[in-house]
Order: sequence, then C-alpha cells, then structure tokens
Amino acid sequence: MEMSERTTLVMIPSCDLEFLKTTMSQILIYLQDNKKQAADGTPSPEYILAASYMKAVGIRRTKFFGLISEGKIKSIKKCRKIYVHASEITRFFNDPSIG
Repeated sequence: MEMSERTTLVMIPSCDLEFLKTTMSQILIYLQDNKKQAADGTPSPEYILAASYMKAVGIRRTKFFGLISEGKIKSIKKCRKIYVHASEITRFFNDPSIG
C-alpha cells in the first residue's frame, strides 16, 4: 500500500475559526455582488438612502437614528437626504455591538 497523499490536521482556537468563517463569508458576498455587477453592467452604489438601509436590516426610524446618535453606524447628510455606506448593512449583521 503506497501513500501518495498526506493528511495534515491543524488545531486553532475557536475564536480564530469564527473569524476565518466570517471573513470568508464576507469575501464570498463581495465576489457574488461583483459577479452580479459584471452581468448587469451597472455598478452597485457605494452609498444608499437611509430608507433602503432601514428596509434591508429591518429597523425603523427611531432605531436608525438611535444607532447614528450612538455612533454605531456612519451616515452622511446631503441635500436633505441621509445616506449610509452600503457596507454598513453587512456590518450591522456581523458586529455584535450593533443592535
């Protein structure tokens, strides 16, 4: 019996494993979004309106403005409209300090 392949087992702390899983899922989401962008030919917006953000994460205005005042999400006000960076949606679900 000839062994042409070797199996290597690596032990890492569970917190590092969770970090790797989270990072890989973020990369996968990013790549899938870019793939959709290439198919559509339209770039995804870097900033979205506050209403779109609230709908995406499932919160209402009171919670939204509370998160802004606590400094947990970043926003920009321009021409009487509030914009949020699109990456804040992913951060809302991945950051345990938000919510």
